[in-house]
Amino acid sequence: MNKSETLSSLLKAMAIFQSKTESVEKSKDGHNYKYATLGKCIDAARPIMAENGLSVIQLMGDDGNGNTTMETVLGHSSGEYISDSCVIPIAKLSGGSASNPAQVMGASVTYIRRYAYAAILGLAQEDDDAGSATKGTPKHKEDDGKPWYNDSNYQVDLQGITGAIRSGTSPDAVIKEIAESFKVSNEFRNKIKSI
Repeated sequence: MNKSETLSSLLKAMAIFQSKTESVEKSKDGHNYKYATLGKCIDAARPIMAENGLSVIQLMGDDGNGNTTMETVLGHSSGEYISDSCVIPIAKLSGGSASNPAQVMGASVTYIRRYAYAAILGLAQEDDDAGSATKGTPKHKEDDGKPWYNDSNYQVDLQGITGAIRSGTSPDAVIKEIAESFKVSNEFRNKIKSI
């Protein structure tokens, strides 16, 4: 691992980023399991990263022993950064694409990029149906098209939320009701649960 001399600004931005980021839905089927695509991971992270001055860069290289590597750099607008590198294993593909070296390398690079990207940001991936069943929260698909619950909404609702919770309504029930009209980030879920 490599890092800048200081990390305080980057770590503060990451704390905010992680409090606002939802788990990424595993929506792609492959090899008898589901996974979140690289595109889904990037789409989930990009707007919140931008708000907090964060960026991720992924660079291919060589370890000096003939192995192709991927370096993933998490940067902050302050100039602070953390990076790590890993060797890219060569994928074993089946079918017609297995004989094309470019497709084999492309599959390997995409696989490592997805895992390294999610790891450096702390992005969780969850099965949408299982996550919804265990958390009592609406499925992401049901959220599509809904606006995000924001600080203005929260300030307007705060007195009613507080009254409902103090009179015996569970925070999860309050969140579920809000989620009928809005997408609710972890930041606001945590605020409501702390009342």
